[in-house]
Amino acid sequence: MIDTIIAGKVYLGSQILEADERAISSGVSSIELMENAGRSCVLEIKKIFSCLYGRRAVIFCGKGNNGGDGFVIARLLHKQGCEVMVLIISSDLNLKDDPGQNLARLQGLGVKPLLLNDNKWSVERVLGNFSPDIIVDAIFGIGLSGEVQGLYRLSIDRINNLAAYLKQKNNNGLPLLVSVDCPSGIDSNTGMVLGTAVKADLTITFSGYKYGLLNQPGASYTGRIVLADVGIDEKFMPESGIFYTTSSVVKDSLKPRLPYGHKGDFGIILMIAGSYGMAGAAALAAKAAFLSGAGLVRVVLPSSIYPVVSTLTPEATYLPISGKNEKYLDHECIYRILDEVGTSDVVLIGPGLGREKETGVLVRDLIKSIDKPFVLDADGIYALAENIDVIFEKKTECILTPHPGELSRLIGDKIPYDRRLQLNRDFAMNFRLISVLKGSRTLITSETGDTFINLSGNHGMATGGSGDVLAGLIASLIGQGNDPFVSAAAGAFLHGLSGDMAANKKGKVSITAVDVLNFLSSAFLKLNINREQEKAR
Repeated sequence: MIDTIIAGKVYLGSQILEADERAISSGVSSIELMENAGRSCVLEIKKIFSCLYGRRAVIFCGKGNNGGDGFVIARLLHKQGCEVMVLIISSDLNLKDDPGQNLARLQGLGVKPLLLNDNKWSVERVLGNFSPDIIVDAIFGIGLSGEVQGLYRLSIDRINNLAAYLKQKNNNGLPLLVSVDCPSGIDSNTGMVLGTAVKADLTITFSGYKYGLLNQPGASYTGRIVLADVGIDEKFMPESGIFYTTSSVVKDSLKPRLPYGHKGDFGIILMIAGSYGMAGAAALAAKAAFLSGAGLVRVVLPSSIYPVVSTLTPEATYLPISGKNEKYLDHECIYRILDEVGTSDVVLIGPGLGREKETGVLVRDLIKSIDKPFVLDADGIYALAENIDVIFEKKTECILTPHPGELSRLIGDKIPYDRRLQLNRDFAMNFRLISVLKGSRTLITSETGDTFINLSGNHGMATGGSGDVLAGLIASLIGQGNDPFVSAAAGAFLHGLSGDMAANKKGKVSITAVDVLNFLSSAFLKLNINREQEKAR
């Protein structure tokens, strides 16, 4: 089922290096791979400038294979009439193997590289009046793992400063700063900035998307990413278990709606949500489920907040109940809730539910008793953390939607960005559930460890109530008969797309959860998900 929503695979940088080695060991020419890499970069640059004749380019090269790619780029640009300046960060020109061969070919055309071999070099002294239209970063590529120091750190900082200064001076978006395979200074396995990193406008990456280019903070340094095929056959590529999706794939992954369907065909969603002071969470989740196509939403909530929630979301039906206290739900409510579970397709537990001790007891017993797929969010996750082993007693599929703080509480460890992939995988696999680790570039991981990195959304969505909308959206998609893992990945993508559309309309700073909610219909319309089932042609 997962295959229906995969748009492409994502790899760790180290996995691509291993694929390169396997290909070369089997007889693929390494010098040809380098030529293909350089040619791919020049083709992408030419798409932007159309004509390269008369343009000026500065190519910063390291001593390794990434620098070799840079020499190929310089040679091909030179052949197209582009005036090139090649700067090598090295103490000498004694380069070996493929980089050395490509340096010699470049020198054979009369291009004389300059060495940047001390910390005293300055942009003014080296470039003089040479004002580039294109700056190429070919220093490190994907092999970097240690902290950038010394001359390299200085050089990267000066590349960034040069690009920023000239953009402001020229007022035309130039120079274009292009990184080869990966912005130098970014760890292609994790996305971490290793001291400093090139801030690219365009990253041309080879053979496969690297996780470090998509995960933050690395994703903020790549600019636009273009994937180029350099000749590594698919058979040499590993199984990474990391994927991404796109709007067109999401559209085709979800069940079409029957033109003659009734509300029972489109999912009955049961929500156990809300408490005194947090009525809005229940209303947001319920409304999100409706806007995502749910046929019927039933909300179990404390009687004290029923008037507020029913006014905010009149489309839903309600079961206002009270146990010992009308402000929150407790264990006395469990049998009435379980009666509702029997006639529902999916259950959402947690938005605004509160953190009373009695509520936690209720949640943990529901986890053990529910026989329908369920989504655990917010205060539902908080209750689980009190005794996480309860999750092993679940009878059915479970989707958790933690933010990093909630996952940290569940596993007893911090969730830094460089470890979030592995920690979320370990959690989902150990507890046999689907975990949607929210944040910039949300990670959706199945109980087998397969993981989607979500590429939609923006920082404006980091606002109260946004998670309630996501929880209602995912529950709705499951209720409509979609696979839970597909629903989680598609839901995260649609949630982010809605946030992006809200940002385009009113800016990121002012986005609220209600804005994300209100743009859900536009997101579905953009993907054409609200299509009817067509007759076979």
